[in-house]
Amino acid sequence: MKMIVRGVLGFGLLVGVLFGVLLFGIRTQNPTVLRGVRTVNKSFWNKQAIKTAGDPGAGYSKVVHRGRSSGTEYETPIDAIPTDDGFVVVLPYGTQADWVRNVLHHGAATIVHDGERVDVHRPVLMPPRDIEQWLSPAAQRTNQLFGIERVLVVRRV
Repeated sequence: MKMIVRGVLGFGLLVGVLFGVLLFGIRTQNPTVLRGVRTVNKSFWNKQAIKTAGDPGAGYSKVVHRGRSSGTEYETPIDAIPTDDGFVVVLPYGTQADWVRNVLHHGAATIVHDGERVDVHRPVLMPPRDIEQWLSPAAQRTNQLFGIERVLVVRRV
């Protein structure tokens, strides 16, 4: 029984430490942590999430964007929050994610949200305080916890 308790406590400690590193890395925009998170996301999470992202009731949307150099079309799962004239996307990993750089470079993309394909343009990076009316109180607290400095705002074409 003591072994089980030790195992559970050890696992809990490991999870706590990993969350602390993640929190610290995102708050400080630590390049090593952000690169690690993006690598894990590309290798595992995105491949799973993209299967249903954008479907009605999926909980996640997807952005369809073109590579800056290659012109290749990519799809990336995102958490898009609808607004009156477009979407807000919180950027927990900062503005250096490939999809963000692609959308800013081309000035346009397509967001698939709740089963609807929406062409968007005029991407703008803003501080979260400028779009708080679109965020729930829980989302605002999460942004503060993680020290989110920029969100991406896009408008319907």
